Amino acid sequence: MNLSNNKPTKQTATINDAGVYVGAGNSGAVWSEAFVYDNRSNLVQKTDARNVKSNYTYTKPDTSEDPLNRIQKISYDISGASNVLPAPDVTYSYLTSGDKASSNCRNLDRRF
Repeated sequence: MNLSNNKPTKQTATINDAGVYVGAGNSGAVWSEAFVYDNRSNLVQKTDARNVKSNYTYTKPDTSEDPLNRIQKISYDISGASNVLPAPDVTYSYLTSGDKASSNCRNLDRRF
């Protein structure tokens, strides 16, 4: 897996070079986001400045691979974060016939 780091100018650094949360202002805190990619260059995990880990899944629920390598699920790990409310998983399903430009998304709040 590959690790990539990012520190936008408006965020406080909370993550060290290894992608481990160390807290704001602590020694070694040089990044605000860390990204992990698989061997197909898919984003598989993003850790944000609050230490919330977003996990991205590309295999189908039956553990088979999607032939088009489309994202199937996003789950959130808040076990290392404090004062963060849990969020439901987001699960994607794709049409196999008909309007192939559309996709269905469950557990997604579409209010603007």
